[in-house]
Amino acid sequence: MKMKPALHITALPVAVCAIMPFAGNAAAQSDWEFQITPYVWMSGLDGKVGTIPGLPAASVDLSFGDILDNLDFAGMVFATARHDPWVLHLDANYVKTTTSKAVGGILIDNVKLTSQTTTLSMGVGYALATSDKGSFEAYLGARAWWLDNQFTLTTARAGNTFNRTETESWVDPLIGVSGYFDLSEKWRLFGLAEIGGFGAGAEIEWGAFAGVTYAINKNVGLNLAWRHQYVDYDSNGIVFNATQSGPAIGVTFGF
Repeated sequence: MKMKPALHITALPVAVCAIMPFAGNAAAQSDWEFQITPYVWMSGLDGKVGTIPGLPAASVDLSFGDILDNLDFAGMVFATARHDPWVLHLDANYVKTTTSKAVGGILIDNVKLTSQTTTLSMGVGYALATSDKGSFEAYLGARAWWLDNQFTLTTARAGNTFNRTETESWVDPLIGVSGYFDLSEKWRLFGLAEIGGFGAGAEIEWGAFAGVTYAINKNVGLNLAWRHQYVDYDSNGIVFNATQSGPAIGVTFGF
């Protein structure tokens, strides 16, 4: 039996604990500046994923299109609050996918898998260097994961159904650096590199992303970036040792 492991596939799309700014005029240093960014990370998944304790992890190589075929719902939002030199950030993600596979076996005729992945990242950053054109920051944060797998097995002869649920959660500490540079009043470059886990949750996780923002006006900006992330988690029979990579798009609202 081979099923697309819908669990984890979008795990923390752009959960990067960094600012995703727009290139509007900065608020005065004595003021708070707030930004909120709904976004989508169009990533694929490559690696090994195991969602049932006792069974071996499966090798996966899925494109974003493969993942989209199984998607039921996804909600992703990123928010920041800045008061120079401090910045607070939050990233929340929820993804639900459903996969159904006709097995045609002697005992089991069909297997249905409903997976829910929720991640929440929070961090605190401090500007190490600033100018009228940009900023370079270091940050500390944490990312919490909640995973839920619901299996429905349908028997071959009587058509009876049996349900099983597997859940897992953990928290990864994160450290990283981020920054941005204004090319003009309309265009801004931004980027980030981070590492975390350290055996507290995942054995290790690291990621990087970079992109550009175009300011429609001083309160609205369009973001286009590329993000790459690796996570190695293996505990209680749940395995997620995989790489995700792909473009991310979002719209930032600032006030």
